[in-house]
Amino acid sequence: MKYITLICITLLLGACSEQQSTIAKQTQSSVSLNAMQTQGVNEVSQYKSGEHIPALAYIEHNEIYNPESVIPPQCYTKTDGVNNPCYACHQSYPKTQKRPNIMDDGSLQGDYEFSDLGVTNHWKNLFVDRTDMIADIADSSIKQWIMQDNYSDLITSLRADQNWQGEIAEIKHLPYPEKAFLENGVAKDGSHWVAFNYKPFPSTFWPTNGSTGDAMIRLPAAFREQNGEFSQDVYFANLALVELALKDLQSITTPPISEKLLKIDIDGDGKFTDNAVTMLRRANYVGDATTVTLAKMLYPAGTEFLH
Repeated sequence: MKYITLICITLLLGACSEQQSTIAKQTQSSVSLNAMQTQGVNEVSQYKSGEHIPALAYIEHNEIYNPESVIPPQCYTKTDGVNNPCYACHQSYPKTQKRPNIMDDGSLQGDYEFSDLGVTNHWKNLFVDRTDMIADIADSSIKQWIMQDNYSDLITSLRADQNWQGEIAEIKHLPYPEKAFLENGVAKDGSHWVAFNYKPFPSTFWPTNGSTGDAMIRLPAAFREQNGEFSQDVYFANLALVELALKDLQSITTPPISEKLLKIDIDGDGKFTDNAVTMLRRANYVGDATTVTLAKMLYPAGTEFLH
């Protein structure tokens, strides 16, 4: 399938240092056994100090599983003084570049500035040896399981849940891409979701490490309409402009776009054609979003993602 190529900012979390190989170690359980027993919970007698306690046991007894949960597991990567996934989140730029990330925390790529508690890796589930648990699971069973459609059941259950207050991001036939999308990546069901290519980074999220995923984007109505009517040309033009803004580029290739319909010379060749395939950077978006300016490295307000 051919997809529109866009940049996808994947939220990758990492902070590392050369010290991590020795600092990032498994910790002993921090569940307060006395607190549990005070609550009259007899079941905790099965746990002894230093033993592995399931995460759900903390929830059941209203205990804190990870007191430094704001620090993601990636921050405890063993860099061995060579690898640096930390750059994905922690960077510094000259103030003249006016980048959206003004944290100026590039020093965290090398400095292990955690709290005394955070210096220790509290993600206990990372230290569970599951070798025996999966020993009897055949490859054929796994292949059969991943080929099943669990997305449709999710949508059905969300629609039936009267307490669900979140969005129900439905794309018909999503588990079967050839049924769900046109060759240009646009959803066939009229939902205006668009599948796009993206580069996962850093190596933690590469398919070679077992990570796979599909990503879709949907811009607000004004970015896909002209005079209140849907226009694929307007949509593709604005998707291209979003990519230009995110990548901070001056031009980019696009699927064929009708300049005659847009009444805009998007490729700057001085002509209005029906199949322009280059978009030059502009100050504003097109169509009904013509009053919205491109913001450097930022998505338009209201942009949605489905992953």
